[in-house]
Amino acid sequence: MYEVPKHIASKLTKQQIDFLEEIQHYIDCQFYYYGSIERIDYLPGKSDIDIDIFTPNLYSTMFKLRQFLLIPETEIKGIKWRTRRPIVATFNCHKIKFDNGIVKLELNIYDEQYKNTLLQVRELKRNIPMYVLMLVYSIKVMYYNTNLISNSHIAVFKKFVMGKLLDMEDDYNI
Repeated sequence: MYEVPKHIASKLTKQQIDFLEEIQHYIDCQFYYYGSIERIDYLPGKSDIDIDIFTPNLYSTMFKLRQFLLIPETEIKGIKWRTRRPIVATFNCHKIKFDNGIVKLELNIYDEQYKNTLLQVRELKRNIPMYVLMLVYSIKVMYYNTNLISNSHIAVFKKFVMGKLLDMEDDYNI
């Protein structure tokens, strides 16, 4: 029932696929993948996998995730963010960053009321021009392979690319 889509699974190991499918079954929620895993700038073993989860019961789903991932409640961060372009919307989510050596995840848990609007935003941001993807990919390779770029600089770079080059701005922790 909860399978990793083929275009995502082709970038992952069997162990990673099994782990992702097991989490979905355990929490009884579908994963919605976005970010580099959907594009050509995903770097296996380096990039994290960005996932949105929509649920009618936030606290039950977060509890199940904590149980499955064996993480304390303090590992879940409340985030309020807004997108100004191409759609104006504000979202509340709970974020978990998780790395067990098998897979590196960024899980965003939302109340299901946000699903339609957020999936629209994600779809618009999925279709990035090739020249931008190549630029992002080059910067990521430099970041991961040479350590010439810091974590804070890569965040600034991504914000610049999405905001200035693509006119898709987001504000976090508003």
